[in-house]
Amino acid sequence: MIQFTDDEKKRITEMIAQLQEQTGGVSDRKFAVKLGISNATLTYIKKDDTRSRVGDSTWLILAQAVNFTRNADDVWHFAETKVSKYLFTQFAAAQQFGATAMMADEPGIGKTFCMREYARTHAEVMCIDCSVSNTKASFIRAIAKAVGVTGKGRLQEVLDSAIYAVKLMDKPLFIFDEAGDLENGALLQLKKLYNALEGRCGLYLLGSDGFKSKIQRGVEYDKLGYTEIYSRFDCNFKKALSANLKEQADEMKQMAASVMKANGLSEDELKTAIANCFDPRRGRCDLRRTEREVLKARRKRVNN
Repeated sequence: MIQFTDDEKKRITEMIAQLQEQTGGVSDRKFAVKLGISNATLTYIKKDDTRSRVGDSTWLILAQAVNFTRNADDVWHFAETKVSKYLFTQFAAAQQFGATAMMADEPGIGKTFCMREYARTHAEVMCIDCSVSNTKASFIRAIAKAVGVTGKGRLQEVLDSAIYAVKLMDKPLFIFDEAGDLENGALLQLKKLYNALEGRCGLYLLGSDGFKSKIQRGVEYDKLGYTEIYSRFDCNFKKALSANLKEQADEMKQMAASVMKANGLSEDELKTAIANCFDPRRGRCDLRRTEREVLKARRKRVNN
């Protein structure tokens, strides 16, 4: 079991306090649920009464929740980009008004990272990775886990319990990443969620053009449930980037530069790094490559 030093526990505690402030000062009870610990444990941490009350396994949960790292060079800083501004506005509206929406945009533009950062800094936000939980059973159990109820038992009972728990929340939001990976049985559960939580819980689907094509084909060929899902999610696919390919390429360069600047690259290092992030097959930058370029620049500084 990984053990943390007293200094590391102090740093994690400080990061916990900072994160709670970023979530708008949410109550300790709700914040404890977000961290994945009990309210009592959060109280012990705030009172610095942790020596015999908080074990190593709990500190590991807390470290992961606040993205703690022992190596300062491993810290990845969030950068405001065109996509992050757009998605944060979208997520906030869906959460505030219990609205639904779908986004189908280019891969490698930071959608997943934006989702995680929004969830990290806002209360009552549940994220589901549909590339992992893509079958009906795994999807329902992932929803239950995100809400904080047991995933054991008959699937309908598990889903009913999760829906009941969501109804007790204040302005909850589900964000479903890689929604195009959902198998048909799992996709149909979105219809059940909408019917049970309409106006009471935001539902946001994230995907790429493949997700858009999948839904549109399902509607065109009248596949079971697809027309209803398309209708319930506003019959529209949101897009943050420009439809013009040249403008889109420029936007991606700007976003790549913003991300790498936020993570310590100098102006002199940026030109080469942006060129290395360029994907010639797609004719634009890929934000997934920015981390590699930042690590390369950091290693080069050490070696020099």
